[in-house]
Amino acid sequence: MMRTGWFRAVHVRPESVQTLRALRVGRTALLGKLLDMVNAIRDSLGTFGLKVGDVSAGRLEAIKLCAC
Repeated sequence: MMRTGWFRAVHVRPESVQTLRALRVGRTALLGKLLDMVNAIRDSLGTFGLKVGDVSAGRLEAIKLCAC
């Protein structure tokens, strides 16, 4: 293969870099799905005339504790 020119040297990133990239891609995908779910819930409530304001992580935890 080398004689015919079909071979080309490539750079292989270290395994630690590949692991970090996989974690970052997974986290980004999960955050995207979370945003999709939040938007779907807001849309469903909107059809009934309910409007949800901004909910921060702290307020969301407080709502969960009160609902118990």
